[in-house]
Amino acid sequence: MPAFRKMPKAEPKALTPGRTRAAVALMVTLIGTLVFIWGNSLASRDQSLQQSGWVAGLIRPLVCWLPVCSLHTEEGLMHFTRKLAHFAEYFLLGGQLAGLALVLRPLRAFSFFALLLIALLVATVDELLQFISARAPMVADIVLDGMGASAGIALVLGIDFIIRRRKYGVA
Repeated sequence: MPAFRKMPKAEPKALTPGRTRAAVALMVTLIGTLVFIWGNSLASRDQSLQQSGWVAGLIRPLVCWLPVCSLHTEEGLMHFTRKLAHFAEYFLLGGQLAGLALVLRPLRAFSFFALLLIALLVATVDELLQFISARAPMVADIVLDGMGASAGIALVLGIDFIIRRRKYGVA
């Protein structure tokens, strides 16, 4: 049986200067992501369609490789682009939330579900903001946002788990 180094005790204490800088950097990027997400929800329908069209033009060559005929139409491509955007922006948000939770771990532990709840609250506000811009909020988008956030959170926490397991032999 291999000898494992003892994992340091997780006692609440002040953050190191490096963790403080990382927390500030993550909070700034998190705020930027929230501004981006909520700013897009406040865009008019025409502005939103124009942005989606621009992104659809970028991903069209990749989507054409997928063996799903409905994605090869203009309407299918636009729908796919919009849903992919929902997933991607919440994947980023989930990863940022998990990263911030890991940096703040010496002060307070956050569970996967607490982080997911925060992301779902952001998604709910996101959809409610669409009432202001006369667009159609959808519960299905909140579910998709939650799936993206779950994937981002799981990726970051999974990487942390692997690193801690290799370093200390336990998670």
